[in-house]
Amino acid sequence: MGSTEQQIEEQLAQLQQKVGARHAEVLKHDVDDDQFAVEYARLVNSTSRLVEFEKTIPERVCPVDG
Repeated sequence: MGSTEQQIEEQLAQLQQKVGARHAEVLKHDVDDDQFAVEYARLVNSTSRLVEFEKTIPERVCPVDG
């Protein structure tokens, strides 16, 4: 595996781990708890970063020469 693919896999794993950690934090709080909203927003933010990163993977693996 090339270094580019390895870097992508490492970044992807880190982002996935952050989403998992944020999800675990959300589950610690009741929906009525003020902290739930804070943690949920963090989960959405982390998930958004993961999704945006995933969108870039094809271009990173197989760059199109321009």
